[in-house]
Amino acid sequence: MEERRREIIAATVPLLEQEGFAISTRKIADAAGIAEGTIFRVFATKEELLYAAIESYMNPADLIERIEAIECALPLADKLGQIMEIVQESALRAHTFMVSMRGKNLMLSEQTKARRPHHQFTTHSAALAGAIEGTLSCNESELLTDLSTAARYILTLGLASLIVKSSFPDSGFGDTVALTLRALTGKGI
Repeated sequence: MEERRREIIAATVPLLEQEGFAISTRKIADAAGIAEGTIFRVFATKEELLYAAIESYMNPADLIERIEAIECALPLADKLGQIMEIVQESALRAHTFMVSMRGKNLMLSEQTKARRPHHQFTTHSAALAGAIEGTLSCNESELLTDLSTAARYILTLGLASLIVKSSFPDSGFGDTVALTLRALTGKGI
């Protein structure tokens, strides 16, 4: 049952990005290669499925895993480059979701609202920051600040740089690794 749940959610996410909350359960079933009734044996309502797909899409577990897999022995600049790429991917994921949902309302029942985390973005950011802190711990002596501040700085600059790059591609703000390295160590690349 859990495997079927994951399959249905995986089929729903791209459709949700394309069509928003108006996506039909028929389309979801077709994408998952199942009968439409199977959806309702796994999820009580369409709303429950859509909420599970949103949670899955926004969950940073895969990004955290990639941050934690970065080699401790890498030079700090290389490590920052990999981390920044992952942080920007996280920001792009959130941006893609927000754009795809623009103007598409999902009327959540009170029961669904009650179990929805109110600070999901904050929780996900804290988890990403924790992974970054752990990855930078090998380089702590090179940093001009504590690990927590360094991680928050990387998250902030990574998110901001994605916005600036997409809005002002010729701004010269593209080398976030050099900016981050200079801010955290006082040295350039």
